Amino acid sequence: MKKNILGEIIGVVIIIFHFGILFQVMHYFRKDIFQSSEMRTLLGIAVPMFAIYVSTIIKHIIANQSNPDRGLKVRFTYIFICLVIPLLYCGFCLYAIYDYAANGNQKFEDLVTQFTIAQGVFGVFTGYIVTDLFGKIEPMNNRLIPDPTGTEEKETPAQ
Repeated sequence: MKKNILGEIIGVVIIIFHFGILFQVMHYFRKDIFQSSEMRTLLGIAVPMFAIYVSTIIKHIIANQSNPDRGLKVRFTYIFICLVIPLLYCGFCLYAIYDYAANGNQKFEDLVTQFTIAQGVFGVFTGYIVTDLFGKIEPMNNRLIPDPTGTEEKETPAQ
């Protein structure tokens, strides 16, 4: 398989799974399984990482939309790693949320712990894969959020 084709497949899979996780959290919120604060907590954990991955993938796909070059052929182990790690990552997140919603005997703090561990473990490896397939992952925004009083904090330049 060519690397660019693999990247397109992985990109679509990651985008679908990430939006699936967000929709799953919203669905369970609408079904009163998650309280408002719980939904905000889960989305606060999930959205930053998902936004970074998805924006990097979409930016790459748009930049290479008419590129006829399909890249170099890659080895099976590379294909396997590139497919399995993101699928495990997204699958674990989907299952953890489903398990919490379906069983009802788990504490929300346990779900947050599982979700945070998944972000830490699988997220790092998925980041390596996304970077290799789609290029450098850009930080979302370094600007500080203005405070509610209207006075903006200024960043001090590094010395």
